[in-house]
Amino acid sequence: MVRTGGCYCQAIRYELSDDNARDFSVCYCEGCKYASSSHTMNLRTESDKITITKGTPKVYLDTKTLSGKPMERKFCGDCGVALWSEPAALPGKAFLKVGTLDDKSGLNILVEVFCSNALRPYEPMPKGKHPQLTLGAGSAEFEH
Repeated sequence: MVRTGGCYCQAIRYELSDDNARDFSVCYCEGCKYASSSHTMNLRTESDKITITKGTPKVYLDTKTLSGKPMERKFCGDCGVALWSEPAALPGKAFLKVGTLDDKSGLNILVEVFCSNALRPYEPMPKGKHPQLTLGAGSAEFEH
């Protein structure tokens, strides 16, 4: 199965060819907080399973990792969306940002990491009890 995705402005597009990439982690590390204000959802895959089909991502070499080994953070230079990261501590692995996938169906939370760093009120959710709430413009909940 090939999944497609890209950044918000569509300047960068990619294909993910990995039938086994279904489980993702929620990460509350400092780098992920900077990338998204609270946490990221990362689908672990092999770096060579990601094929860029449009544009060229920019790369930030993150040297502030807990492993002490650098991590390449790929992102769109136009809209700034984080796309995936490739840690030197795990050669050949990539952590694709779930939010950049066009179709997010069939994915499951596998684990939450760096939970002690989670921002309040974004604490880790109780295991097996991931609440869902749908809000939209015009709903009473959205207006509060």
